[in-house]
Amino acid sequence: MEIISKLIEELPTIFNYLMPGFICIYIFRYVAWDFNERELKHVFLGSVVISFVIKTIFDVFAISLSIDNLHFYTVLLFICSVVSSYASAILVRSKIFAFLCEKMKIYRTPNKQIWNDILKISSIVRVHLKDGITTYMGQITLLEENCREPIIVIRRYQLLNTDGEVIINNNDDDKEFMILNLKDFERIELIKK
Repeated sequence: MEIISKLIEELPTIFNYLMPGFICIYIFRYVAWDFNERELKHVFLGSVVISFVIKTIFDVFAISLSIDNLHFYTVLLFICSVVSSYASAILVRSKIFAFLCEKMKIYRTPNKQIWNDILKISSIVRVHLKDGITTYMGQITLLEENCREPIIVIRRYQLLNTDGEVIINNNDDDKEFMILNLKDFERIELIKK
């Protein structure tokens, strides 16, 4: 019985060495759209390592702020892990991060699909149908991420034939949308980023 009571007393300490990393991993994956089922087997080890790093950095500030209450310390550590994971996920998906990587000669993208680097909301695209006769041209409103062949929604679109003649013109209508599954099309041309 004494062992159980000691274990219960140590739960906040165990929590401080496991949960901040676990929270960081899942918030980062959710915000950065970084889901990988194969990496789930390393979540426990990653949680411990990230928790140790966060706790070590947080302890420097906790000592300077003289935080003595363990419950208050745990809540602040939890908030710190949430804020740091959210900020790091936003940073990784930002243009600043891509610019810094390019300046350091790192030609990698944090995105798993090339579509996420090329197609952006409000880009103007021309999608060529497989028949080779007609194309859709419009502004991207919604874009499905993390897919090999994403579905996009365009507005202010036109349906054109190969001669450039307009078959359907919804260029001035913001209320008309077209949903396009890119697997059903031959190619997509980026007109304006």
